[in-house]
Amino acid sequence: MVNAHRLSVATALVAMLLIGGCHHDPAPGAGGKPVVVTTIWPLASLVRQMVGEKMEVVCLVPAGVSPHGFEPTAADADALSRATLLVNVGMGFDTWAERSLAATGGKDAKHVSLAELAGIDDRALTGHAHHHQDGDADDDDEDHESLAANPHLWLDPVLIEKALPGLAAKLGVPLDEKLAADVAAVDEEYKTALAKFPGAGIVTFHNAFDRLAARYGLKVVVTLSPVDAPGAMTPRRLEMALKAINDKRVQAVFAEPQFPPDVADVIARETGIRIHTLDPIGNPNSTIADTWQHLMRYNLRTLVDALSGP
Repeated sequence: MVNAHRLSVATALVAMLLIGGCHHDPAPGAGGKPVVVTTIWPLASLVRQMVGEKMEVVCLVPAGVSPHGFEPTAADADALSRATLLVNVGMGFDTWAERSLAATGGKDAKHVSLAELAGIDDRALTGHAHHHQDGDADDDDEDHESLAANPHLWLDPVLIEKALPGLAAKLGVPLDEKLAADVAAVDEEYKTALAKFPGAGIVTFHNAFDRLAARYGLKVVVTLSPVDAPGAMTPRRLEMALKAINDKRVQAVFAEPQFPPDVADVIARETGIRIHTLDPIGNPNSTIADTWQHLMRYNLRTLVDALSGP
C-alpha cells in the first residue's frame, strides 16, 4: 500500500510540474538568477517574500500532495543540481531532499533546515513522533508525548519569527521587516482568538497541529490516522476518536485537504458533527492559502469556527 501511495504521489508531482502551482521551470536558473529550492509550499512562500524577483524559488512538493513518504523525481533532482541553497524542514520530515541534494547538488550548493534556523538541534532528533495504531483506551495521550520531536515547525508563528533573521542571512538579503511584522501579527491574532477556548479539545487528522495547539492552549485529544501511514486508519483509532468526541464533548473535528475524507465522513455520520478542514501545507493556486500568512489565518478562522459551534 505504501508503494502504491508513493507511486501516486510521484505521478501527481509530474502532473503538477506541468500545469503550474508549486513548480519549477524546465531549466531552473535561466536568466542567471540563483536558484533556491524548498521542500514545501509554506517555506517557498516565506522565501519568495524575502527574495522577490532576485532569485528563482523552486518548491518540490506540489499543492494537494502530502510530503509524508514523498519521493523526488528526476525533475526535482535536476532542480537540486542547479540549486545554490536548499531550505527544508529537517527533523526527519523531508530528509529525502537532503539525500537528493547530496547525490545531485552542485559543489557550491548549501543547505539549511527550518529546525536549525529556529534553534532546534536537528541532529538530536531523528524523526517525527510516531502514532500508535493500537493500544489501551488512554493511548490518545501517548500520541502527543513526543512534541519535542514534532517536525511541523512552520505552523508555529513563534518559531517562524525566530527563524527569519537566520533565513535572511542564508539567502544573503536584508530581513524583510514587513514579513517579520506579519508573522508577529499572526501570533497575536492566534493568542487573542484562541484565548476564548482555553484547554478546548480537538480531533485532528494527523499530528501536524500538535505544536500549534500546545502553543495556544488547545489539546489534541486524538488523531484520526498514524502520520507514517495516513491512509492506514484502524478500527481501534476510529473507536478512540468516537469515544473522545462523546466522553470529552469534543466538537472540533478536522480533516486535511491532502488526504481522502473517508475517515472524517465516517465520524460525521456517526456523531452528526460538522467536519472542518485544517490545511497544514497551503496551496499557491488558492487565494485563501497562497501565502504563509493566508494559510495561517485560514486555519485560525477554521479553528474558531469549529470551536464556536453548537
